[in-house]
Order: sequence, then structure tokens, then C-alpha cells
Amino acid sequence: MRHTLKHRRFIRIGVIGAGKMALWHIRAYRMIRNVGVISIANPKSINGKYLANEYGIKQYYKDAEELINRSPIDAVDICIPTRLHAKYIKEAIMKGLHVYSEKPLCATSEEISEIINLNARYKRIIFNGFNFRFLPEFIKMRDILRSGQIGQVRYMRFLMTSESNAGLFSSQLNAGLFNEFHCHFVDLINYFGIGLPFSVRAYGTSIDKNIMNPDTGTMVLSYTDGILAEITTSDVSPGLVPQVVIIGSRATMKLRYGRVIVTNTKSNRNILGSICLMFQEAITIPHRVLRNPFVGSCRHFTDSIRNGEQSQCNEAAAYNVAIITEAAHKSFDNNGEEMSLKFYK
Repeated sequence: MRHTLKHRRFIRIGVIGAGKMALWHIRAYRMIRNVGVISIANPKSINGKYLANEYGIKQYYKDAEELINRSPIDAVDICIPTRLHAKYIKEAIMKGLHVYSEKPLCATSEEISEIINLNARYKRIIFNGFNFRFLPEFIKMRDILRSGQIGQVRYMRFLMTSESNAGLFSSQLNAGLFNEFHCHFVDLINYFGIGLPFSVRAYGTSIDKNIMNPDTGTMVLSYTDGILAEITTSDVSPGLVPQVVIIGSRATMKLRYGRVIVTNTKSNRNILGSICLMFQEAITIPHRVLRNPFVGSCRHFTDSIRNGEQSQCNEAAAYNVAIITEAAHKSFDNNGEEMSLKFYK
């Protein structure tokens, strides 16, 4: 049985990091009952002290290890660059703490495998930060897919651009474009019920190699029954939210700024029908950008702790995603060569 906090109403969180992700997470926890951030650690700047003062966080540390070993917390929330994750996840597990780690869980599948083996003994709750699957629009898309409304899925396309991480990723602490960004959509496809792919190809280019190479890329995933998925992300192009197109045998489903639109394959093709479709897709209230995108994932994490249940995005799930994204990087290095995939079971 996994450790449970049913006997304790209030779950105490320690945040490692003080950047944009840490700020979003702190705000998210403040929206969840009987949960609170009581400590924060950030050695690189004064941001941690600022956030502690701004949000009434009682304990501030310059050293993450000190937070893990001294703060009276139940769980850590890790919001630092990917190549620093593994060390602190291991230390937290051995200290008896549960872990929310921003995605990807670690920089390599080998590091995740070590965590799987370690946690087989300690049995902590580990959540790999795939917050997209807890957003209302993606929950709705999953439900539509499961209902059979669009028929058999044939093709999926995901697009997300951003330039907000350029400062962070100018360092050598990132795990590469496919690991850092494509991973969200690899997880979503599995969450939608499509499962895991049997092969991957990847292509890319770079606008600024000082950030990462590639900094703009496409991953093509092949699934059983002829299903094809195309994922494109960029870290050097302005953008706010992901766009999705899923083509089925009966209908096409699109996601635009948080709004899910389903159009039947045999819809009316006259001028009036085309105009209506144009307005349906063009007039969209961007409510997606107006809410905290981490409330659902932070709530799932703390509920998992309280109930003593594995998270939906545990260390094994993180390993499978890493296998795919690592293979994509190998494909990119080999001019788009197709890579076969084998997964953790």
C-alpha cells in the first residue's frame, strides 16, 4: 500500500525553484482546500525570498537539500530545469516525501528507471507534470473520442509554439526539444485512449542554436490500425496555447484557444454552411489563457497523496513517454530514420 495522509487534513508542500512554473504552482495550491505551500528553496536568485514574502510562505531556503531534510513537509514540488530533477527526486523519496516534478520527470529514461527501482522500495506518490490531461478542453476531447462521435481516429495533429522559455533553455540544463515539449502531446494521445506508438520519426531545424538544437521540430508517430499522429513544437515562435486537429471517419474535432469544435465529415458544403463554419472557428473567446492551468494537476497530486493512490502520471508512465521522446531525438540525429519502440510494462 502506498503511504496515505487520510489521518492528516492539511497537506504541506515544499517548492523547489522560484521561476514562472513555481509561481503558477504556488497559486494553484492556494486554490485547493487543506493544502498549503509552507517552504520554498531557490539558490540562484532572490526570487524565492520574494515569493515567500508575497505568498506568506513561512520557510525560505537557499539550498534544496536543506528544504528536503529540514522542512516539515509531506511532499516536494520540483520546478527547476530538467537535468537537475533526478538528484532531488531521489533525495525526496528516500526522505519519505511524495514528489510532483515538472515534466519531463528526468532528462533520460535511464534516470527514470533508477527512480522506478528506488520507489519500488519506498512507495511514494510520484506525479510527472503532465497538466494538460487535467484541463477541461482535453477532458472534453477525451470524452468525445470515447463516445465514438467522430468515428475511428485516423489522423491527429498537435501544434504548440512558444518563446517564453528562451531564458531558461539558453543553458545546458534542458533535455532537448522533443523531451521538453513534445512529451505533453505524447502523453495526451495515450490519455485519449489511442495507446502507445510502435515507431517514431522526427525532423527539425534551428533558428537559434544557443537555445537548443533543434528548437523547432516535428515528431511523427505510428500507431496500430493505421493511426498517424504529427506533433510540432517550437521554442522560438510566439504562441499562447496548443492547437489540435483530430480527423475521424465520421467527423473532425478541433481545439482553438480552449474551445472544442466538432464538424461532421458530410456537413453542408453550400455557401451558407461554409460561412457558418468560418464564424464558428474564427469567433472564439480565449478563456483558456485566463485560468491557472495547474490547478487540476496539483489537485490530482494532493488527492493521490490523501487517498494513498498512484497518480495517473506516475514514474512508469513517465518512462514510457521518455522512451518515445529519446527515440525521436535519435531519429532527428539520423535524418528522420524510423525508430521502433519498446516500453516498460
